[in-house]
Amino acid sequence: MKAYRWTGPNSGLHLEDIAVPEPSTAEVLIQVETCGLCHSDCHIISGTGGEWIQQRPITLGHEVAGKVIALGEGVSEVNIGDRVAVALIGPAGGIGLNYDGGYAEYAVVPVKYLEPIPDNVSFEQASVATDAVATSYHAVVTTGGVTASTTVAIVGLGGLGSIGLRIASLQGAIVYGFDIDSSKFEAAKRDGAKACFSSLEDAKDVTFDVVVDFVGITSTMTAALDAVKPSGRIILTGLGDEKLALPTFSIVHKSVEIRGSLGGTKEDLRTVLALISEGKITPDLEEIPFSKVNEGLLRLEAGQTKGRLFTRPTRLSFRQESDYDVPHYVLNQIDPWIGAMYGCENNGPRVQEIIDVECRQGRLLTFPNVFQHRVQSFSAKIFESTGNVPPQRADQWLRDQGEGGESLMGMVEAKRLRVELMEKRKVFVGHQDVAFRSLRFNLCEH
Repeated sequence: MKAYRWTGPNSGLHLEDIAVPEPSTAEVLIQVETCGLCHSDCHIISGTGGEWIQQRPITLGHEVAGKVIALGEGVSEVNIGDRVAVALIGPAGGIGLNYDGGYAEYAVVPVKYLEPIPDNVSFEQASVATDAVATSYHAVVTTGGVTASTTVAIVGLGGLGSIGLRIASLQGAIVYGFDIDSSKFEAAKRDGAKACFSSLEDAKDVTFDVVVDFVGITSTMTAALDAVKPSGRIILTGLGDEKLALPTFSIVHKSVEIRGSLGGTKEDLRTVLALISEGKITPDLEEIPFSKVNEGLLRLEAGQTKGRLFTRPTRLSFRQESDYDVPHYVLNQIDPWIGAMYGCENNGPRVQEIIDVECRQGRLLTFPNVFQHRVQSFSAKIFESTGNVPPQRADQWLRDQGEGGESLMGMVEAKRLRVELMEKRKVFVGHQDVAFRSLRFNLCEH
């Protein structure tokens, strides 16, 4: 399978071919559908966050959602096919920190860290929820104790901070937003901010019960000490400065509580997935091609993103990634009926030119999906005569035939034939053990 591996500071992140892992006792194998890109990975790659990593080399990626495809011994909490998100339980139990993560096509995860994804929550929303949303919830509610009676300052309105502001608003708190970029203020006010300012110094008339600092530099923490009430709480989540120089007198004189907040709990993840399911939180998302993960992380490091980035490790371009030429006659070698059906002459075009391809590691072939596109009555003759027509034109094929003159198969027979075709597809690809490995097969229901 393909995986982005990290070996140590300044080594960079490299896309490599590694073996698909196998689950041990109390573990499951998931196919990674989506993985969020996080600024923490930028710290790790540069070396400033290297102490979080418990093994080297390691596959990074800690915002992970996918499908369960294999169970280790003793696992009964989940079933094959379940949609799950992986709770990020700090570095000690963190995927992509303590063990191989989600910048890969597959990952092995302890079952105790899995949380079911609600049916109306997408994989990309779920993967971002594991860190960006759960971390913000943990900082604001679990650690910060923000309630309806709280006046709270959210410092930094980036990916984490903007979500934190929304969460504080959902608690019923009086919320103020702070960021040096005033273009973020309009969205913050829509999410419930009473007012927004460029710095805490601009809100001298407000006394805060809680300040949540998603920036984490000396200037924001010093300003937070001035702004928070006596015996108030400052929650530090941002990692902007490696070290902070803070006024000791202010901390002692005001009896301020300063707490760090990292990641979230499984209960936090369950809560935020429910909030997304209910439409109360809608993460702003941008997809990055799996082949461009390094470029996406560079954008994160440079502050050139809006919202949260994610990638789909199971989607690779066949023509970009394939290093094999698979001629048509291979089809005839496996099953003459399939070969004839797709017009597979020995001197015809190569497979990838007429077969819809969705790559995993090992080049997963999808035959023209007449049966997958839209199941409706059609004749075997029509199907066999259209092997070189793009599958998206299945409906047009039917219209071109007109009414009458053919004995059309019914819906049940069409679905049965589709299943048969999928089984033949498995046999075909399964025999190509040199060019095709680590395959997954789906029977789409459109």
